Amino acid sequence: AYIDDKILDIEGGGYEPIGAVKSDGKEINIDSLPDLRIFVTAGTLANDAYLDNSSGAWKIAGDPTEGAIVTFSGKLGMTSDELNKEFPRVEELPFDSARKMMSTFHKNYIPGKVVSFTKGAPDVVIKRCTKITLNGEIIDFTEDLKNRVLSVNSQFAKSALRVLSAAYKEWDELPKDNTSHVVENDMIFLGLVGMI
Repeated sequence: AYIDDKILDIEGGGYEPIGAVKSDGKEINIDSLPDLRIFVTAGTLANDAYLDNSSGAWKIAGDPTEGAIVTFSGKLGMTSDELNKEFPRVEELPFDSARKMMSTFHKNYIPGKVVSFTKGAPDVVIKRCTKITLNGEIIDFTEDLKNRVLSVNSQFAKSALRVLSAAYKEWDELPKDNTSHVVENDMIFLGLVGMI
């Protein structure tokens, strides 16, 4: 993953939510980076997959790529069940292969607001973001920063990783016009995750 201008290594295999998350060789937790929690929350909530251990072996119900993100979340001690209970989904724009994104709207993440979380292809999401979270601050997503993110995306892709990105947007209330043009523009970029 690439969050807060740092590359994270995620250990473990399959869908078992066990494995260290490391930055510069040191194990980190959910609060080690200012924007790790919101990135994992976005990737898990804008997601229709869930982990299933009912047979004694960890499996995924849903898309394997989405399942990998839910597994990453589990390795940091966050589950999709808990997140969906705490921040209920109130609306969604389902994944569409033309848009290459999906967005879900949630209550309670920011008191008094509705938040839309978007997950999708990095090249598309990056173009639609005007801000980025960096070390806990929301700053302008300059061309220089966009090029840095695109460079990491390229590096991940060259390592045969399937790469997705996450972004979000705050609303005073659920938008009446919830088309992609309105919802999935002027977003705040959160980071990248690559999986094999």
